[in-house]
Amino acid sequence: MNKNALKKFIAVSCAAILIAAALFGCTKIDNTDTTEAAEATQTSAGATSKLSDIIDESDMFSDRDLDPSYDESEASTITLKDGGSSSDSENVTIDGDTVTITAEGIYVVKGSLSNGQIVVEATDEKAKVQLVFDGVEINCDTSAAVYVKQADKVFITLADGSKNTLSNTSDFVQTDDNNVNAVIYSRDDLTLNGSGALTVNAKYGHAISSKDDLKLCGGTYEINADEKNGLDANDSIRITSSTISVTSANDALHAENDEDENAGFIYIKDGELTINAADDAIHGTSAILIKDGTVDIQSSNEGIEARMIEVQGGDVSVVASDDGFNASSGNSATSDAQQMPQQQDTTELQTEEVSQGATPPEPPSGDMPSGEMPSGEAPSDDTTQGGMPGGGMNGGMMDSDSNCYLYITGGNITVDAGGDGLDSNGYISIEGGYTVVYGAENAGNGALDSGVSITVSGGTVIALGMSGMAEGFDESSTQGAILCNSVSGNKGDTVTLTDSSGKELISVEAVRSFDSVAVSTPDIAEGSTYTITAGSTSAQIEMTSIVYSDSQGGMPGGMGGGRQGFGG
Repeated sequence: MNKNALKKFIAVSCAAILIAAALFGCTKIDNTDTTEAAEATQTSAGATSKLSDIIDESDMFSDRDLDPSYDESEASTITLKDGGSSSDSENVTIDGDTVTITAEGIYVVKGSLSNGQIVVEATDEKAKVQLVFDGVEINCDTSAAVYVKQADKVFITLADGSKNTLSNTSDFVQTDDNNVNAVIYSRDDLTLNGSGALTVNAKYGHAISSKDDLKLCGGTYEINADEKNGLDANDSIRITSSTISVTSANDALHAENDEDENAGFIYIKDGELTINAADDAIHGTSAILIKDGTVDIQSSNEGIEARMIEVQGGDVSVVASDDGFNASSGNSATSDAQQMPQQQDTTELQTEEVSQGATPPEPPSGDMPSGEMPSGEAPSDDTTQGGMPGGGMNGGMMDSDSNCYLYITGGNITVDAGGDGLDSNGYISIEGGYTVVYGAENAGNGALDSGVSITVSGGTVIALGMSGMAEGFDESSTQGAILCNSVSGNKGDTVTLTDSSGKELISVEAVRSFDSVAVSTPDIAEGSTYTITAGSTSAQIEMTSIVYSDSQGGMPGGMGGGRQGFGG
């Protein structure tokens, strides 16, 4: 989502609220009630609900999902041929180039159809049907090449060494009450496994779609969707032991369920996943869990998006024109566009209007803040452009949602974002792994952005971005962390963190210009001194506490956790 206009408006709103606070004699923002309420409902990841409430890892795959073998003596055969398909099973009917399977069983399929389809319509709703593809090529001009109309579960097994291709060429023509809209379309649970290869070319609609669970448990897949999603499911997408390449005109992986808040999740246990998506690379309405494997998002609008996101391991690389990671719910995901009117794309005019006595924006509902006025002068036109200096109101005021979190406990993560790098409308919690974030050059975005708080207790984090909306780590963090807006650099510059003896602790090369560095590593200790060097600039940092910030007026850690706040 594009939040630049909103964030620019928030920046001016923040300045106006500070001025109003001064006029009313307000002196300090008191977050006690908000903080206590959040702490009372937090789980270990900081949110009011847990991903484990949705994803039961002990129940992700059945034995048959993971075992593609079958008894050949019990299998029937289907031979595909234009105008002359055949089968040795009485449970298979053939009408022209439409082959229909009506009962549970194992069916070995070979051959090709230039304009035909396989339909699974078992009379028993509890039937389990296994299709073994051994050199199959099916194109269907106006419907699904494989259409699962009724069964309990269907397995498409890719025979060892086989190459199989499914495709469509024209828009869909509906023949019944079901909205068939994919090359492989299933109304029931669908599992793809085996050790062969499958190419799916969708000129129209989705490539593979299941109205229940969609599982890929082995095989090599090339998925091309010229119009919609690559992999699409209502209840879940679950991946293990597979090599998958997805190119899509919409989302690459998309799991969405508007009726069940515990459905619509994506689970990646391992394997290799390469994605080029015009919209989101991996989108789940409820949750996304990446356990291990390689996830290489080479292009996307938003990289990985769900209400709850956890990365526990693997190599995860995200290139996104907007947010890299985005933890947001259905409501908060659209709040940016709904809560504020369209603003003229300039903060200079807005700031001028405030300074000339225009009516300032209404402050948040509730009592006016009390306490001491923040130290320092009110933000000037220059410092308010793109956000308050040191940035940090961010999403906290407008789209805070304690049900959302981004949780990193392991893995090697690289984010190259044109919007926010790591973004959560609720919490960001980092407990392990090695995370590098390259944020946008646009001052309306931050390398780190939370609606409530950002905490770190393990792992290594280095985030380069712009100081306008820069957000640091909450003081409740238990690992040394630094937000430094006193250094800057350009593409190709090396950013290093060294200790007082000159030992290099972190080094990373910038991919674009920046003027803010957020860093945390187990090597940072309270009471020690460190130096951040970026290009021709450097800053010496004395860790008088576990969390340091030289932000002048920012609220590190978001609205709910940034008690370090004004003045750093």
